[in-house]
Amino acid sequence: MNHTIKDIVHIESLRHDKQQKIDHSVKETFADLFYFVERNANIREKVRAKHIFCEQTGLSLVELEDLKTKEIFSFWFCFDYVNIQGFTMYQLYLKQNSRTISESSLRVSAFLLALTIEPLLVENISSDKKCIVGKNVFTKEVQQISSFELPYNNTNIGDIIIGWTVKLGYEKKIISPFTVINSQKALLYSKRINKRYQEELNRKELPSWRSFMKLFGFIYLFPKNIITYT
Repeated sequence: MNHTIKDIVHIESLRHDKQQKIDHSVKETFADLFYFVERNANIREKVRAKHIFCEQTGLSLVELEDLKTKEIFSFWFCFDYVNIQGFTMYQLYLKQNSRTISESSLRVSAFLLALTIEPLLVENISSDKKCIVGKNVFTKEVQQISSFELPYNNTNIGDIIIGWTVKLGYEKKIISPFTVINSQKALLYSKRINKRYQEELNRKELPSWRSFMKLFGFIYLFPKNIITYT
């Protein structure tokens, strides 16, 4: 079936509008989720989480007060940290608000439950810094990654960028604070993370790199200790 230019423009416009609505719903969900966590997370659970986070990353509690580090911790605490009952905070949020949560938040929950920290070798970057072409350091899959809120400033071809990625509607995005490993250290960083992945794969028989990153991905958002580790 042939489409006129007018039809194509109309389709692209509809896709853009739908994508904008999805992105807006995610932002609303984040605001509601972080408010829920602030009000409902058990103090002991927070202390336990901070202890695990600092122990695994090598950070001190003082360093945890850095603004970007706090944002990364908040993302990890909501989506990857598993409490003593076996739930993430996001799962508890969905469970406890199942009757009152908005329809738009329910729709995006399928996306957000698939959030994964993903390290990507930057192969190309748009002139406006809003889109990169990145290669997954585990699978070597090449994919286009759009920005969510922050442009990919201070990011160059050959760097590795790592953050929580997810397919939202028509676009895959990094929707969290992210870390950039410069090109001079990218190869060593990639070797370190793949070495640890293979070790855990042999030890625990993890089914995929996603499972590995769910457990250990947050460590690799702080590359200083990874690069110097031998």
